[in-house]
Amino acid sequence: SSSSSSSSPQQPTTTTPNPKVKKRYYQLLRSFNDKVKHTWMDIDEQLLSVLQNIVSIRGRVPLEWKVLSQATHYHQATVVEDDSPEQEEEFDNNDYNGNEDDWKSYGHQETSSQSFSHHLRIDDIQLALSHDLEQHEKMLIGLRSL
Repeated sequence: SSSSSSSSPQQPTTTTPNPKVKKRYYQLLRSFNDKVKHTWMDIDEQLLSVLQNIVSIRGRVPLEWKVLSQATHYHQATVVEDDSPEQEEEFDNNDYNGNEDDWKSYGHQETSSQSFSHHLRIDDIQLALSHDLEQHEKMLIGLRSL
């Protein structure tokens, strides 16, 4: 019968803790709760803000790259067209009928994805892209520092 009593779990003792130990425990608990509330939650909010900014930038970079590619392509095509002798001859003869593509982005509420790319200067698009890439790097540095 003694072996069965030793294998059973022991009943918790109902002794009261030392008042000094209890006071120290509550001091530590309040200190920990204060750190969680004021430090960790602030850092968590900062992390969320930085990550949202990174997501926003990463959403813009592909679009800026695509617009830059389209504007560069449009600019190169325009330079080649403007330099062609046939183009000069058509303008000289006042017989230029134009291409429908030349007018496709001038309509009301135009929805063409290429409609705005050639209205922006290539330098401005490059500046926007480089600014966003720089901001992305700064955000990553900020993220690592948190």
